[in-house]
Formats: sequence, structure tokens, C-alpha cells
Amino acid sequence: MNRKNIYRLLVLITCFGTLWEMPTAHADVFWRKAILACSKDTNQFVIRFGTLWNDDKIDKAELVKTSPDIGDLYKKFTVVPDGQCILPDGKKVRVRSSVSQAFAYGMGGADPDSGFILEVNDHPVFYKKKFYLGYGQEKFVLNSVLYDDGVLYEDVSGRLEIKDKRYPESVLSDDEKKEFYRDRVRVRLKENVSEFCKELLGSKTKPEYSKPEKIPLGFLSSFNFDLNNDGKIDKVFRIGGSSADCGVGCGTHYFDGSFLMVFTDGEEKVPQFIEDMNNIQKGRDDDYLFNLDLGIKSIEKISDWSAYFISYSASGNTARYIYNVPFGYKGTNYIEAFEVSEDALPRRSIVKMTPDNKLIPVCKYPH
Repeated sequence: MNRKNIYRLLVLITCFGTLWEMPTAHADVFWRKAILACSKDTNQFVIRFGTLWNDDKIDKAELVKTSPDIGDLYKKFTVVPDGQCILPDGKKVRVRSSVSQAFAYGMGGADPDSGFILEVNDHPVFYKKKFYLGYGQEKFVLNSVLYDDGVLYEDVSGRLEIKDKRYPESVLSDDEKKEFYRDRVRVRLKENVSEFCKELLGSKTKPEYSKPEKIPLGFLSSFNFDLNNDGKIDKVFRIGGSSADCGVGCGTHYFDGSFLMVFTDGEEKVPQFIEDMNNIQKGRDDDYLFNLDLGIKSIEKISDWSAYFISYSASGNTARYIYNVPFGYKGTNYIEAFEVSEDALPRRSIVKMTPDNKLIPVCKYPH
């Protein structure tokens, strides 16, 4: 078994060892990295790609094989660990590595895609361009990049391809443009977060949950809370992927999130709701709940529960991968909705439920 497969095995043991009451194992950690080497005498630089293990320095990187010409130049040039240099003609070069989202579950979850950003004079020449495909594919799709006085060459599987990048802002691929745009949106979201919204994230009073009960959908827990801010206590149930009051990442591949069921008109129908939730059949009734329109919806479907289903998303994601967490702040109660996907924009939102059982957006955050 090679080093990478051993790593995968240890990651699985680390993530799931507690299910078998096994001691937690510690695994090697590897990094996919874009490494910049610049010439001191000519307007040239090389970017190579490789793998670093644990705390290894760049000179220990396991580099992808490249063409002999580029390999020879790399040896002559100066490797810059911080990924920045200035060429003799004054051009500023900056290279950064990027990693796609890693999940603790699913095929290849411990081995995500990797990409890189190349900027020349602060212009994006490549933007989160993928050089490694993980998630079970396990292959480098770009071997190296050579910049030679204004012209870029890509080494793809041993073939040098000229990529004229003299006008970098206009030549990004569609995927690169999408990533570039999304990061600009994140910056704008961060800049527009109000002081009040910053306070909401920092100071919270959370309700006290009952002991989680295992049900077919995950875990069910309840608490008494004036969720709709009408001055009366509501019975609120939280259905979570792993624990009714868990944090991000505690769910399962099937359901990594939590939604709320709120009884605002008394608890007469609560026993029937609990019975139905314990007897629900996967693949039928649960799909009805997960596929409801996001936001808030009155529920009288499986039995006459007379409750409200709540799962909020400002990005339109599925309820399976959104955590909904009630909290109080200065006499008003809110719901924080956090999406597992890093691609969600905004990824985190805060909403307030009104006495007439509507949701009003209050804050949105990039992360």
C-alpha cells in the first residue's frame, strides 16, 4: 500500500474511529502546491506543481515530471517560498495555491482538487486554475508553466502549448472567470457587513436543547423558545444530520445540516409529529421535507401537524446542507443559517421570524 493510500486509510480511521470506540489515529498531511522559480537575469519564470508532506520545505516537494527544457530552467532559477518576485523588467509576479473544499465524507473527500492563481502586475493571468484533480481521480492535469518575456507556455502531459497572456483580464477560462467573480462578491459582502451584524455573530444566547433522539432523518431535539417574537413560547424541534445541536461538519453524507419544525399554536399536534418522525420512511416522506421551498412553509402534509418548516438559504441551496441555529440577542430572537458549501454566496445569513410567521433577512456574510 503506497503512502497516499495509507493516508486515506488513516483519515477514515480518524474521522470514524469513534464509531467503533477505537483510539484516534494521526495521519500524515499533504499539500498540493504551485511553486514559483524566477530568473534574476532574464524576464522568465517557471511554475511547477507538486506535493509537500507535513512540515516539509519546498525543496523537499515531490514535483510532477515536466519537459526537460522547463526542468533545466527551474534548476537555474531561484525558488521563492513566498511565491513573489520582481523580474528584471520590473514586472511583479505573484503565485498562490488554492484548494477546493474537502469533506469528511464521500469518495475522495480527503483529497480535493487544487488550483493556483498567477498575477502579473496585479492582473490575474490564471485564477484558481486547476492543476490537480482529486476526489478519486488523483491526477495532475498541468505539469508546469513557463513565462518567457510576455508569452506563457503550459506543459500539459509533456506537450508545450503557447498561451499568449498579454491581456490577462480577457483570457481567463469560463471556470476561472466564475471563481474570480465569486471572490469579488465575497469581498463586497465582507465590506458591507454592518456593525450590528458583526455584533450578532459575536454575542448570542442559545436555547437549551433536550437530549437528542435518533430518528430515520438523523437526530431530533426540542426546546422552548419564542422563535416568532410574539411574546409567547413556541415548541421548536431541530432535526440535525448528526446531533440536534451540532456544529458544522458533524453531519453525514446524506444530511449535513439541520432544519426546524416550529409549533406556534400550542402542542396538541406534537405527539403525532414525534410519532411520524420516528416512523418516517427514507426515500419517500423525508424527500418531501427536504424538497420543500427554502424559507418558511406551513406544514400539514403527512399528518395534520400545524407546524412551520424552516430552512433558510440566501443562495438557493438544498435543505440537506444548511444548518439553522436559533439564538437570542438583546431581547430579540433570530435564526442563523449556515451553508456547508463554500460556494454558497452568501454562505451565512441571519433572519428574524415575525409574529405573523414570516422570515425577514437581517444580515448576510461571505463565510
